[in-house]
Amino acid sequence: MKSLFQTLTVLASVVAAPAFAAEAEVVEIPLAQVFVPATGFDDNDSVEIFLDGTLPNSCYTLEKHKLVSDLPRRHFAIQQFAIRNRDGICDGTSPLPAGFSSPVPFTVPVTLGRLERGLYGVSFRQSLTGPSSLRRFRVDAAPVATADSRFYAMTRNVVVADVLRVGQPLKIEISGVLNNSCYELEDKVDVEIVDDIVVLMPTVKMQEKGGACLEVIRPFAKSVLVRALPAKRYLVHVRSMHGRSVNASFTVTR
Repeated sequence: MKSLFQTLTVLASVVAAPAFAAEAEVVEIPLAQVFVPATGFDDNDSVEIFLDGTLPNSCYTLEKHKLVSDLPRRHFAIQQFAIRNRDGICDGTSPLPAGFSSPVPFTVPVTLGRLERGLYGVSFRQSLTGPSSLRRFRVDAAPVATADSRFYAMTRNVVVADVLRVGQPLKIEISGVLNNSCYELEDKVDVEIVDDIVVLMPTVKMQEKGGACLEVIRPFAKSVLVRALPAKRYLVHVRSMHGRSVNASFTVTR
C-alpha cells in the first residue's frame, strides 16, 4: 500500500520541483520542523510556512524544495533538498577541517499563497526512513475582503538572539515604517505564544493632530520583552500590513 506521501506525489500538482544537473549528487535533507502558526490566517492573507533543519556540514549546499499540493483535501507535502559537494576538501578522502565539519542550521520560507478558509495540513519528513510528520493550521474567513482584521503596522525587520539560555527572557527588536503623518504605533504589542511559535501583533492608531493627514514615511523601532521560554527551537512571527509577516528563528538551550 502506498504511503500518503507517495500518493500525493502521484496525484497532486507539483508547485515547485527541484531541477539539478545530472552530475550533481542531490540528497534530501530531513526537516527538524515546519513552522506555521496554527491560527491567525485569513483568506486574504498570503500564507507562509518555514522549513527548519540542519545541513550535516559545510560540504552541503541548500537547494530547492519540492512542494506538492492537494487543495481539494487541503493538504501539502514538502521536501527539502541539498547538493553534496565532493570536490576539494569535501572529496571524502580525509576528515574535514574544524571549520567545515560543524552542522549548518537553516530556516527557509515557503509561500503557499492565499487559501480558502478551512483546516490545512503540511506533511514533512523528520527522518528519511520513518513516517511523515504533520503540522496543521487554520485559515478563517476575513471579516472584510480587502483589509486585515487588525490595523497592523508596516513592520519590515525583526531581530532576536540566535541562542538563549533557559531562564533568559526573550528580547525582540522590530522596526518598520509609518506611511501616514497621523499614524502612531500602539504602545502595547500583543504577544501570543502557542507551542513553538511566538506571534507579535504590532498595530497602529490614528492620531488626529489637526490639519490634513499626509502620506509621509516615518521610521519606527520598538523592543518587546517576552517571558523566558522552555528549551526548544522557536519561530518569531510578526504580523505586518496587508497579510504579510516578518520572521526569525532562535533556539533556547539548557
